[in-house]
Amino acid sequence: MHFFGGEAVMGAPTENLQPVQTAPRDTLYYHSAQKVRITRRHAVMGGFRFGGQYSRGYAPTFPVVNQVADLTTMKGAETETKDEAWYAVFACANDGDATAVLRLMPYLRVGLPSGGIFPTVKGGEGFNYTGDADYRKAVDHSWVSANNLVGTEALLISEGGGWSGRITRVAFNNKNEISFKDPGALTKGDFVLVAPPNCTHFVWLADFYRDTGEVRNIYDSGFIVKSKMIDIQKTQDGTDVSSGHYAPGVKAKIVDMRGYVSPLATMGIMDTSLVLNTASTGSYAEYYDGDGSAHIIDTRAATKAISGRAQTVVFSNIQVPFLYHQSFVWSNAGGLANARTNGQFNVTGWAVP
Repeated sequence: MHFFGGEAVMGAPTENLQPVQTAPRDTLYYHSAQKVRITRRHAVMGGFRFGGQYSRGYAPTFPVVNQVADLTTMKGAETETKDEAWYAVFACANDGDATAVLRLMPYLRVGLPSGGIFPTVKGGEGFNYTGDADYRKAVDHSWVSANNLVGTEALLISEGGGWSGRITRVAFNNKNEISFKDPGALTKGDFVLVAPPNCTHFVWLADFYRDTGEVRNIYDSGFIVKSKMIDIQKTQDGTDVSSGHYAPGVKAKIVDMRGYVSPLATMGIMDTSLVLNTASTGSYAEYYDGDGSAHIIDTRAATKAISGRAQTVVFSNIQVPFLYHQSFVWSNAGGLANARTNGQFNVTGWAVP
């Protein structure tokens, strides 16, 4: 018996133990509409990755012969991959294997729990969660069989809306429900990643978004990932925000980027565009912070100098690290704050350390 990251693993090959590298992670390349390509040719089986750290300290290494993951053939626990969902690429092996193989596993967003069991709800972009009713709308996963994940390690990425990184195990699963041996504070909207079942050794390599039938175009630097997602928020003045100088107590907009960025992303990158639709002139500013207080982490401003016509404004490459799990607070100010119309946030990328 040997120990990796505090967990006993039976029969691990002790002659090939390697320290697990914490950074950088693999770069993932778009290969075709149904394929992605990873870069490493040897996989140290470090387990999950969270906040730039792997869950295991020492682990065996296996050669990776095939660097291309095909969505049509390398499903880790499903018979069919889902549209509008996030997927992780793992390298997996068992004792005695000569090489590691690539397998894909979906990130799961859990819904409103009932009796300790969570429905699995839509995990991708474009779904507007407005209340508990939405978190009861379970979606089916084409698992190979009911309870095929039982006993498998699961990474709780968030718990109760905050960052977690805790590992537990699956206690039950069917096509649209799942439960865990120790769910802790897991609640509606949180993300979970289950390891590929029936793998003694595994390592998370990278992740990607599957759109409606194909892999979303991705531009991956190994830390920053660039990809244009759909518009995530639209705000009209007089409903979502108030004018005036930004300070505690001013009405603000909480922007929830879950589903629009990788579930492991620690920073969102976006553009914001708007129209100052007024004959007046003056100033306009936007503020970004983590918790709705005066802890501003970015400010963008514009001046409208010409009266009698509308003015389009675009603020680009706004980088917002998340204080809480993948959400931040936005507000605006200035004399033209209430003249903001057709405003929207556009996700253009994220960071996965």
